[in-house]
Amino acid sequence: MASLLAPSPTWRRCILLIVCIFFMSVTAAKDSDLTRDEILALPAKKVKSLGDNYLMKKDYEKALDMFTIVIDKEPDNEKNYYKRVRVYEKMKNYKKALQDLNRALEINPEYTSALGLRGRLYMNLGQCNEAAKDYQAVLKIKPTHGDAKKQLPKALEGAKQHLLL
Repeated sequence: MASLLAPSPTWRRCILLIVCIFFMSVTAAKDSDLTRDEILALPAKKVKSLGDNYLMKKDYEKALDMFTIVIDKEPDNEKNYYKRVRVYEKMKNYKKALQDLNRALEINPEYTSALGLRGRLYMNLGQCNEAAKDYQAVLKIKPTHGDAKKQLPKALEGAKQHLLL
């Protein structure tokens, strides 16, 4: 009889899910209520998480602010610049995105994600020769990199066409 009154495993999972969603929403509300001074006092990892959340919500100004704070806290971490590049890219500020990619690559010249993204930005800006150099650098580091293998011929063709003009 006692087993009839006990909640089923499915029922317990539903309750657990509801509790998790509730606490996540409370946490998100708390994060958005933080003052700038409170955010500055947080560890870089937490500020990155806030930046990722704002980016996901398409609140690019707040995401940009969070990643800038993270860069101030950890200026020698190339991945922080890469995160801010994602925001600049969404905001269509390609000049700033390229500056951050260049900084990330100063810190770690073999950061293939940054090389590949910079190559893509160069392609979008019509700078195919520069894009080809980045894709070649990616393939030198990681010869099996699928996107660089796919994009390099396009960049080389674009560079060739540019020379013919």
